[in-house]
Amino acid sequence: MRRLFPAIAVLAFAAGSWAQEPVARVVIEETAVTVGQPFWIYLEASGGRIEFPQDIAVDGLSVDSNSASTQTFFSLGAGRRVATQRRGYMAVASRAGKIAVPALAFRVDGKNVTTAPVEVTAVEHVEPEGQLSKDDLVFTRAFVDKNDVFQGEPVRFTRQLWRIRHNLIESGTPRNADLRDPVVEGFYEVELEPAASVETEKGIQYDVTALNSVLYPAATGDLTIGAWHWEGIAKVYNQGRRRSLFASPDVYEYVLDSEPIVVHVKPLPDQPEGFSGAVGVYTLATALSSESLLQGVPFKLTIVIEGTGNPDAIGALGLPDMSEWAHVSEPEAKVERSIAPNGKEVRVSKSFEYTVTPLAEGPVAVPAVEFLYFDPQSQHYVTASSEAKALTIRKSAESQPNMIVSDGLSLEEGSVEIVNQDIRPLMARPPRLNSPGRAGAWVPVASAVPVVAYVLAFVYALRRDRFANDSGLARAHRARAKAEKRLAAISGTGGDPDALYHTLSDFVADLYNADAGGLTSADVDTILASRRVGAELRDNFRKILRSCERAQYASQQFSVDELRALASGAEACIQQLDSLRKEEAAA
Repeated sequence: MRRLFPAIAVLAFAAGSWAQEPVARVVIEETAVTVGQPFWIYLEASGGRIEFPQDIAVDGLSVDSNSASTQTFFSLGAGRRVATQRRGYMAVASRAGKIAVPALAFRVDGKNVTTAPVEVTAVEHVEPEGQLSKDDLVFTRAFVDKNDVFQGEPVRFTRQLWRIRHNLIESGTPRNADLRDPVVEGFYEVELEPAASVETEKGIQYDVTALNSVLYPAATGDLTIGAWHWEGIAKVYNQGRRRSLFASPDVYEYVLDSEPIVVHVKPLPDQPEGFSGAVGVYTLATALSSESLLQGVPFKLTIVIEGTGNPDAIGALGLPDMSEWAHVSEPEAKVERSIAPNGKEVRVSKSFEYTVTPLAEGPVAVPAVEFLYFDPQSQHYVTASSEAKALTIRKSAESQPNMIVSDGLSLEEGSVEIVNQDIRPLMARPPRLNSPGRAGAWVPVASAVPVVAYVLAFVYALRRDRFANDSGLARAHRARAKAEKRLAAISGTGGDPDALYHTLSDFVADLYNADAGGLTSADVDTILASRRVGAELRDNFRKILRSCERAQYASQQFSVDELRALASGAEACIQQLDSLRKEEAAA
């Protein structure tokens, strides 16, 4: 049997490799490119035998087919082995404007497969006017969206690093650089996800990295946001158009400090009763988990408050009394944050979930709920309220259990003790359920032990052979435990983001039997997309990996709190993806 099992596995492996529908696509990681500057175009296909297009002809692009690099990923699950090949080509835009990469024809497993068209936008390379100075290469900015606010009113604080976009100039942060965040005493700070963009100023193109946070002033008077300290270098190559290993660049060092920012914080007007400190603009809504309610069956009552203020200032709501007809539990609170569509505000949502158990039948009402906040725009206190909900509680269909007592059995003979008239009687000693002479249940159990042991040993041998002959399956089986062990080792210390990055990327590679060497966040996303992983989970993986990539690029270290937050998110992603793979394998 041990010799037969690998052969069966190979046959199933080969048969599954043709079950996957062939897939092909074009991937361009940069949606905006610069004319004359090279970038990568990737062609991908999943299946057995893959034949790539012989020629890539695109109007407005020069594609170098000789610079192609190829990667192969293998995925395993549900009895299928699928290969995904990625081939990268160096391309250069020859004109500005929108450039359409047409549908390309692949041959996958003997079938013709066509990719969807892809569009990229090319912009003209802007040469700096006149002689560049050191200050034109790299500079920083720090600013707030408003300097005159009320106590508790959100203030958006932005720090920007501007680095010139030029193929002969490199800039960044060395590992030994002294980077210091500004001191924000008197504020409660919530950091947001960093943002990257390409901006033009004085005819010069810059790569701009923005660090954003929201500050909630906790005190009144003039509060000062301290200086942001940044250190880095810029290397300017003056030898021809291309950099050489033997070129000696001019190196410029930077020690930059932003100017302190003063924010004037005004006290709130006289506070009315019931005000919890929420400042901003809010809405309130309620929802029930079910409209069909039954006496004695709990349901969920959820109250959601959304707005632009500090969620910690939203206290537990004073839910009106419903004790006449229901029992209400203590609420479970949940907070979510997001960026508003205008990109300038932080939206917060705080929900309170109550478990309500109806005790009476008939028509009842969930009373209206009110929430009091201060609107800094109108400078008035505003009450947001929900509408009362009329409900009908249906009578429970359950009947009361009856006690049946034999005519020849008295209460004394059964040793029944009556504790109180409103409490059910309790049996002091249960009656005997089996006769003394009957054999116990251990005899058939003991007889079955050798059979069970043999079956378990047989299954274990099959499993051991399967892991020994299928490295992909073995990698997938150990992937989660390996990743969680690495997370536990790094989550207690702040430091190099490289460890967290490789923990997450190696987990994906192990789970789907891909080459873990040199995986980028885009590579990980490609693997997950090929396995039809949902967009939300893929986006969570991408956010964490790109946060690590940005920190690596800037040679920065995570703080303990930052690392713990990212490690917690990574652990949730790992658990969810592992569960999805197991469900797929069991299907």
